[in-house]
Amino acid sequence: MFSSMYSSMYSSFFYSLTLYISTLITNVVDLYNNYAIEKYGNVLEYIPQEQIKISSQQFDLTNNLITTLSSFCKEHVVNSSKKVIVSLSGGVDSMVLTTILKLLGYNVICGHINYNNRNETYEEQEFIEKWCYYNSIKLYVKSLTHIKRAESNRNEYEAITKKIRFDFYKEIMLNEGQSMILLGHHKDDVLENIFANICRGRNILDLAVIKHSCIIDNVHIMRPLLDFYKASIYDFAKHYQVPYFKDSTPHWSIRGKYRNKIYPQLEDAFPSLKSNLMELSSQSTMWNTLVQEQLIEPFLKTVNYGENKCVFNIEKYKDYPHCFWNIVLMKLFYNYGKHCPSKRAVQVFIAAIKSNNNGYISLTHDSVCKSKNYELTIEFLQK
Repeated sequence: MFSSMYSSMYSSFFYSLTLYISTLITNVVDLYNNYAIEKYGNVLEYIPQEQIKISSQQFDLTNNLITTLSSFCKEHVVNSSKKVIVSLSGGVDSMVLTTILKLLGYNVICGHINYNNRNETYEEQEFIEKWCYYNSIKLYVKSLTHIKRAESNRNEYEAITKKIRFDFYKEIMLNEGQSMILLGHHKDDVLENIFANICRGRNILDLAVIKHSCIIDNVHIMRPLLDFYKASIYDFAKHYQVPYFKDSTPHWSIRGKYRNKIYPQLEDAFPSLKSNLMELSSQSTMWNTLVQEQLIEPFLKTVNYGENKCVFNIEKYKDYPHCFWNIVLMKLFYNYGKHCPSKRAVQVFIAAIKSNNNGYISLTHDSVCKSKNYELTIEFLQK
């Protein structure tokens, strides 16, 4: 009798528990399928007038952004699963990129990093989670809690978070069996880089830095929106009801000052500023190609590379200028996974090789450079 009673109680309990879990799941699914977008007005710059799934919208397939991404995918997305991975911040660029890839029928997978540097970031993460679920987009999220921008040395923070970001990319690529990450950079990002690099006196042979395709920390990065100005991306978002976050760039930052104060005044004084900067960058790229092919690469082919050291003869090159040695040493050090020497260290290096004195030359704290009869040996110290 007791056995029968307990059996009945257990059956009733598990039935109630199953019903509760089923109801909870239904409520969660319903919540994500019908999230109130207006609730996120605190973080959204643009709130669509109506909430429509990407798959239910009608798009003009002759739109330049759509045709460009369609051609890009036909050339670069060759896997049978049609998977593409997008780094999704929630800004207009990555939201539009994700939307177009989804409407083109690709299996979009997104990665979002919450740096937790602002009070709004949890709300932003929640919105992205719901928006991706609503549109049947697989999402990976990484939330950083052990390091804060305000509490860290700037260079150290940038280095640590960059490593975390690229490790996250590698994790997603490994899990999904893919070989590249798409970023939403556009032509205005290139312009900002050009202007900032000119002001900082950076290498004139690579003013733009941002490229359509590159390898960073063994991750293949591609930027399919790089030929479009941000205005056309904004237009697409508003026309096709794509929500996106407010620009969180601090007004006090270099980019914030450039966007809000410097650039508007420069454009007022020089109406052709955008096209002129892009032309300057184009010339920079052409000169870079010529210099690399005719000077840098031929020299690097003369270098004898060992496991932890490299050896080369400088007799023909000892009178070459600072810009030559700066590039050569940067490439040599990067080849061994080391930070390149400072400008001051390169100047000391040039003075030493011109004097043709045998001995040691100081370059970095984790390398030893020895000169003997025009032959240089750079040994890279291991940790």
